Amino acid sequence: MGGGLRARVLRRCGYAAAQAAGLFALSGVLALAAVPTSPGRAALLIFLAVADLFTASVVLALPWASWETRRTAVLALPAFTFMGLSTWAFGGFAAGTGPFFVLFFAWLGLHHGPRVIAWCTPLAAAAYAAPLVASGADARLLSTTAILLPTAVGIGLLISAQVRALTEAQEQLAFQATRDPLTGLPNRAQVMELLHGALHRTRRTGDLLAVMFIDLDGFKAVNDTHGHRAGDTVLRSVAELLRAEIRAGDTAARLGGDEFVVVLETVDSEASGVAAARRIIRAIAHPIPVSDSEVARVGASVGITFNLDSSTDADAVLHEADVAVYQAKNAGRGRVVTYGNPAADGVAEPTGSGQQAGRRPRLE
Repeated sequence: MGGGLRARVLRRCGYAAAQAAGLFALSGVLALAAVPTSPGRAALLIFLAVADLFTASVVLALPWASWETRRTAVLALPAFTFMGLSTWAFGGFAAGTGPFFVLFFAWLGLHHGPRVIAWCTPLAAAAYAAPLVASGADARLLSTTAILLPTAVGIGLLISAQVRALTEAQEQLAFQATRDPLTGLPNRAQVMELLHGALHRTRRTGDLLAVMFIDLDGFKAVNDTHGHRAGDTVLRSVAELLRAEIRAGDTAARLGGDEFVVVLETVDSEASGVAAARRIIRAIAHPIPVSDSEVARVGASVGITFNLDSSTDADAVLHEADVAVYQAKNAGRGRVVTYGNPAADGVAEPTGSGQQAGRRPRLE
């Protein structure tokens, strides 16, 4: 299959569905290969091959972009039925259909967990036992099922465990790539991506978005007085406070050091955004236990900006909040400064050649 055709098949059907179709096609090929060895059952083998290939075509034709457990249930019954009939057509000799049997369980392990494998096991056992009994091959019943069934199920469980371990490792790596290892909050790269998406959404809806840049006051003194372990405790505690203060759907992140960012999507007004910043300052000002007998005290300065123009540049918006927090610390710390708004606790005028003095125009 060419690269382009293969890509189109995988996009349409999903990887699991494409594999299922391949397994049914393999079953059909096995049935055709058995025709010379069992000419008396040639008609049945040809019928089984056609049925398998038809099933493979149906699986490929259906637009299954994802694969769910119930679809495995839909396909497991005809798959094992075909295997059972093929075994009977081979005169009860299971070696002809054994490879497909093992591959089917390998596929189950690749895409499903032990639970699905467990309920497929009795179906598979029945699919092999029934034709062996029907063909008078009772003597091979115990030896065939005792060897083939545990082998196939074991392979499926082994693959399932490996896939689960690999998935967990990938999820852990993805988490580490987007999270601050100390606090568990989104890191700088992740918050920039989230902020970019939030700005695009608010540009479409016209909602007001607030971005806070939070810089801790007195954090260096905590490290100098209580040690860096206490400083880490303070940072983790501040992260928990931020999680508690924001709403579901808002974002709290750590940029590094003692700098944090909070993105509030859909605030009612600039005043409500400033009020939220003041609540955060009050929460952080409470004493933070750093050991059984010691507490640390830090404060916070907050620079806040709002999406009052059509910009979706996350870097520019974060820079505005950074300018505002710089002014807040210079104005006495422990206060909120709104970017370009003289009515706030402090004043941070727009800077840089790309900005006009004064407040930015609102979205219409």
